[in-house]
Amino acid sequence: MINLGRLSRGHCIVLTAFVVFQTLNSIVDFNRWPFSSYNMFNQAFANPVIVDLELRAKMVGETYTFDANRAFPIEFFNSEKLMLKILKQTRGQSGQEKVERFLSRYIRFLETHNWSAFDETAARPLSREQLKQIRSLELESVLVDTSGDHLDRRVQLGIFQKQ
Repeated sequence: MINLGRLSRGHCIVLTAFVVFQTLNSIVDFNRWPFSSYNMFNQAFANPVIVDLELRAKMVGETYTFDANRAFPIEFFNSEKLMLKILKQTRGQSGQEKVERFLSRYIRFLETHNWSAFDETAARPLSREQLKQIRSLELESVLVDTSGDHLDRRVQLGIFQKQ
């Protein structure tokens, strides 16, 4: 227990400033880590909400599905956000063209980069042998209506056919 009577005026000012700063960040729902960590994963979204992105690699004789959380050598909770940001940044193309271009570049990325699991980073989703056998790569989103009026649904965003 802290004896507040023993704190200097400077300590009290710093402590008060920290509590006010934390409270204001929580009220406006803004993250300034490490100061406001309570609302770090709290976000408000408009309907429908994309809750998951899945990649489906079709190979000769098998299909392998993996979450976008394993797509890049970064923390799993940032990987899907990065994928969405990349898809949104491609300008001057239709939605299908964006996805096809992204998927073709993503296959080249997987062919040239290798990583293993570490801390919050998932291991590479496909081995080099699986990459050689890929015939197509599909990107699908799972949408949720947060109002509760509709069931969850899957939407295919695009397919890249390897030639």
